[in-house]
Amino acid sequence: MKNIFFFLLLFFIFTCNCCFCQGVRFQLYRTKACTVAEQLDTNYTMHKMPLSIDTDYFVKKGTVHLPGPGQYRIDFNDGFYLDTTIEIRDTGLFIFRVKEPDFGLYDGSMDSPMVYKGCGKLINGFFESYYPDGKIKMRGDFVRGYVKDSMLTYYNNGALKYKRLHFSKITAIEIFDSTAHRIKISTYQNGSILSYRWSRTKEYFPDGGLKLKKSDVKRIERIKEFYPDGHLKIKQTKLRRIEYYDNGIKKVAYKWRKKLELFEPHEKGIHDYMIHKTEYDEEREITKKTVYEDWNESGSPPRLDPEQSDWIISMVKYKNGKEIDRMKDVDMKNYQKK
Repeated sequence: MKNIFFFLLLFFIFTCNCCFCQGVRFQLYRTKACTVAEQLDTNYTMHKMPLSIDTDYFVKKGTVHLPGPGQYRIDFNDGFYLDTTIEIRDTGLFIFRVKEPDFGLYDGSMDSPMVYKGCGKLINGFFESYYPDGKIKMRGDFVRGYVKDSMLTYYNNGALKYKRLHFSKITAIEIFDSTAHRIKISTYQNGSILSYRWSRTKEYFPDGGLKLKKSDVKRIERIKEFYPDGHLKIKQTKLRRIEYYDNGIKKVAYKWRKKLELFEPHEKGIHDYMIHKTEYDEEREITKKTVYEDWNESGSPPRLDPEQSDWIISMVKYKNGKEIDRMKDVDMKNYQKK
């Protein structure tokens, strides 16, 4: 009887441990700007990528308990901005170290653009930053953390990296690679985030060929993206998006429209969308058709990933022109929880 009890106890302990054997214990050590002391940080939140419901994870006693490997984003509560995601490939304890730059971008207040800080404080007046060898890294003129008229940043070889010119109504940005080739141009209207009315961007390949042309006017995003040989890769208009293989054959086609609000209308600028997505193989055969809905969106396009949508009306898969699988009327939020 004792042996049976002992084996049952071992089985129970092993089963409980396995409930957590796929999890990750995450700890973040941070060195703040203009300091050398590294400290265990607790002032942040983690989000599993891609963002969806129930993906926020908080620090408890210096550790964040994550469900498993994957890509995660960190949001610091004090405004420090980390422009990267973290890829965790294994379970167990994962320690991440980050050095806050002496000069960098930080989140602004609600509905405000990001601000620049030096040694953790808003920059005012003329400011310069240098590499450890004494070469110029950045110079600019600021007012309460915002660029007043211009800011330039440089590579360690002295080549111009980033040029920002601030005018009364617009801001213009140019980005260069380390060999002085211009790779990106952006212009946008100044003002609070919610008041933005337009932005325009062009990106270039190293040989100078156009890679991307994008505009966002009144929250309607239009895109033309190209392969290095000049073939069209993506074309997106107000109500459609088409993606192509590199041989010019259509790969994915989206079209969307606003749904009629039959019950309580949304606030101004917020809409529900119905989206049709059709996928093709390189033989021009349809492989999948999906009809789905995205609710409470404020611009065009809505979320185009069916897995991030609110409701799947139908999803049909095909092989050699014949239907092989079908899914209908699925609440994606409940589906993802399973």
